[in-house]
Amino acid sequence: MLTPESCLSFAADEHFSAMLIIAGIPGGGMPEIIRWSFSVSVAQGPSVSASDSVCVNAYDRLSIPVPAGAKDVPVELQPAKTAKQVSLLVVRASSPAADVTLSADGGTPYPLDGPFVLIGSGAVQLLADAPGTLRLSNGTAADVTVDILVGRDPTPAPTP
Repeated sequence: MLTPESCLSFAADEHFSAMLIIAGIPGGGMPEIIRWSFSVSVAQGPSVSASDSVCVNAYDRLSIPVPAGAKDVPVELQPAKTAKQVSLLVVRASSPAADVTLSADGGTPYPLDGPFVLIGSGAVQLLADAPGTLRLSNGTAADVTVDILVGRDPTPAPTP
């Protein structure tokens, strides 16, 4: 089982089946464990599922109100724009719609017409190499709330 102490040398074959549960570590100096799982199935067809965990040194959970018609509401994801710091990003709009969008650092806007889940620093880099600021827009006639969970390492190890 993954423990705070083993986060630094975590083996990829350790699995968990909890839904995005944050396991807080008392004392503040140890990494946090974010457990994730998903399951998708086609009626009378195939299914895909996975579960695992991510070790992070910090996480933020944000709930951002985005008024109807708002454009480019900024949300800071990390204090310094460093590649591979963010290893988990989950974004969910209270009312999913193609006209509710997010972009990273002024890049391509993506519709929040369903949960937006990126697990692993490689997946997060699909959004932006070193995402620093998300920009939320709401082209609908109703206010929405956008919930964000970001797991990051504020002090990543140097790359050799």
